[in-house]
Amino acid sequence: KIEAVEDQGTFPATFLRSLAHCFLESPPTRHEILSRALDQHFMASQLLFVAVLAAALAPLAEAVAYTFNVGTGGAWETTTNWNPIGSPGAADTVTIPVGISGAINVGVDVKVASITKANPGALNFNVGTHTIGTFSITGSTGGVTFASATSATITTFAHAGTGAITMSAGAGVFSFNTSSMTSTGTMTFTGTQINANYWQQNTAATGSTFTLAGGVFNATLVELLGTGAKFYVNGGTALIGTLRHAGTSGTLQVGIAPTRIDVSTLFEWSGTSNTFLAQAAASGATSVLTVLPGAAAVFTGTGTQTLTATITNRGVATYSAATPGVATATVGQVRICVLCIYLFDTVGRPYV
Repeated sequence: KIEAVEDQGTFPATFLRSLAHCFLESPPTRHEILSRALDQHFMASQLLFVAVLAAALAPLAEAVAYTFNVGTGGAWETTTNWNPIGSPGAADTVTIPVGISGAINVGVDVKVASITKANPGALNFNVGTHTIGTFSITGSTGGVTFASATSATITTFAHAGTGAITMSAGAGVFSFNTSSMTSTGTMTFTGTQINANYWQQNTAATGSTFTLAGGVFNATLVELLGTGAKFYVNGGTALIGTLRHAGTSGTLQVGIAPTRIDVSTLFEWSGTSNTFLAQAAASGATSVLTVLPGAAAVFTGTGTQTLTATITNRGVATYSAATPGVATATVGQVRICVLCIYLFDTVGRPYV
């Protein structure tokens, strides 16, 4: 046993006390080491949890409602052209009001929650890849142009205006979840490809007009409803799941080969007094809509149904008394091409 002397302040006493501490105090056990490690791990976990919770509860950036406020137009990317001053972002909404008569030119990628265009001036997407939640055109006579090398993903497109929408030659891929045209406006596509889940033209009187002038139009469902809707495939290829020509006095048109319309699920010609035309200067023999094998064709329209193009039916068809090409004198035909043998009954209607 080693004991310290009474004089605590002397060197021998201090030395001996330190020496006794080294020999008499036992090292920590394995259990104590594990316990201390667990305590440290628990404290670190608590600190991490607090940090994550604080980040989750931090206030999110609020969406800003931007309004273009320069009547003569200008650059989208100029922050002072907006009220409030700034640059619209992915969570923000954009309004271009009636009073904006000049053109707005876009020189950046646009990513916004929505655009509402009501002005008579043009909106020109000159460059970029654009992501837009809802794009609404309301009463506007001003056009929208997507230039060469642009592309866009638009969740909901609603053209209720009277202006022209143009996707220029050289434009890229445009994707729509839902697209509707409900006024007398027009849309012309000459780009690479349109992908659409649902495409609808539901208009009154003179109707809206969509023209595919080039590229590929790829849609799950296309409906021509209302009065006077016009769907022209004058170039490129339209690949459509279900095509309903079901309005009144509407027009479906297909251009000369190799331009074509292929329907893979259902071609429905219903409605009243609708027309399926060959493109101007094209003969019925070279302007073709094909109902692909496994698809169905239903002809139940009423009134004067006019057919000057050719429908090649490789699927299963149902006809009524108003079968196109039967009720009126036309130069078109509906042909069954299972074995490419033409069989007609006494009134000129093909057998199924």
